[in-house]
Amino acid sequence: AIQEVSVSTSAVSVEYGRAQGAIVNVITKSGTNRFEGSAKYIAINDNWDKQNSTTSETTNASLARVIFDKVNPTYTFTGGGPLWRDRAWFFGAYEYATNTTPRRQTVGPIPEDYQQSTENKFLNVRGTVQVAEGHQVWVKYFRSPTDGFVIDYWGTAPAGELEALTAQNQSSDSWAAQWNGVIRGNWAVEAAVGTYSSLIDVTTFETGR
Repeated sequence: AIQEVSVSTSAVSVEYGRAQGAIVNVITKSGTNRFEGSAKYIAINDNWDKQNSTTSETTNASLARVIFDKVNPTYTFTGGGPLWRDRAWFFGAYEYATNTTPRRQTVGPIPEDYQQSTENKFLNVRGTVQVAEGHQVWVKYFRSPTDGFVIDYWGTAPAGELEALTAQNQSSDSWAAQWNGVIRGNWAVEAAVGTYSSLIDVTTFETGR
């Protein structure tokens, strides 16, 4: 879905306001006069990786890890093309991914097992219109929800029971639009607007306890 990434570290234009340091600008694809698309499937599994055969330099204990045999898939689809040849185009990308981590334990008198399984549903859609010669408008929408986080806030002292854990669903939505126009041979005008919102939904990990 990404066409270009630019990084500016100094002398940035006024549109970036009081931003400090580096400005990272990500430009998404906008479609062409030809219908095109792609599909991709990625699968990862800890069981497919080689076991750690090294030992500790101080205790000589084996550093072999517990291998978690679980396939975590990612499905990605993109598509774009003309809505009106030479005048209007669309492009969209969608990604669905699940990721289940190995089981962990609390550290209370009676250790309890728990596991995190997250689900991503990322969507990016963009429409571009050539409204007149030298004048172009585009509108973009992006959504990135991830559900299923299990958070342990206790840091160096892990949770002693499942009741101390929290479940979180996180999401964000953003809209952006931009107009680029050439008024005269030596005058160009650009106007942009955008909005961004994010949500973190926090509940108890063990409901009803």
